[in-house]
Amino acid sequence: MCTISYHLTGTGFILTQNRDESPLRNTQEMHSEGSVYYPIDPVSKGTWIALHEKGMVCSLMNWTPHPALFPKVPELSRGTLIPTLMEETNPLDALISKPLDAYASFKLILASKGKLSSFIWDGATKKIEELDPGAPHLWSSASLYPREWQEKRKEWFKDWLRGRESVNTSEVRWFHNHGGIGNRFYDLVMDRGEVKTTSITQVSVEESRARIRFKDLSTCLVEEHWMTLQKQPSMSSLQ
Repeated sequence: MCTISYHLTGTGFILTQNRDESPLRNTQEMHSEGSVYYPIDPVSKGTWIALHEKGMVCSLMNWTPHPALFPKVPELSRGTLIPTLMEETNPLDALISKPLDAYASFKLILASKGKLSSFIWDGATKKIEELDPGAPHLWSSASLYPREWQEKRKEWFKDWLRGRESVNTSEVRWFHNHGGIGNRFYDLVMDRGEVKTTSITQVSVEESRARIRFKDLSTCLVEEHWMTLQKQPSMSSLQ
């Protein structure tokens, strides 16, 4: 599931995520737990993206480079990881020390001002990569998009960015709504019947405040929450 983009802005960054899921598994509402805000999955009670009042964003997608490695029937939902991780001082440290055998493989993006990291659990090993927070990024779920189409989507992204000195939240949402070539299997808003893009969630972090905005594509209803930021946390850079 999912497509994630990241953009640096003059005062912070924008992280936007399309959720590809069964249309029968709709999200009900925005939820808050302590200092963490996220759209909640009504089945697992977890989420795929969350914002902490300290300006930290956590975003998760399926990642299946070696399908045989993860359990046929995972014992625990990956989405339940995010709310607890977001309350950790160092989420990457917590993931390194936490047993993950009960979870299917995933890729997790962690962003805060001046820091961008990727954590991959492939069903057997853990990998952390420190990314350039000054560059734009686009990730597509490996379980839904073959490598060829992951690369094509990155090209659409580069073409859309070409000539733009900066982007704002509404422009990024336009790309997440309309990016593609008219192929409903692989466009950013995709539809394969049993799996489709069900929502678009965007987090924008500024100098002293942040916003999380959730749009349910089945109803076109939008929920958003603004918050004043606390002091930014540090995140470990484990290798």
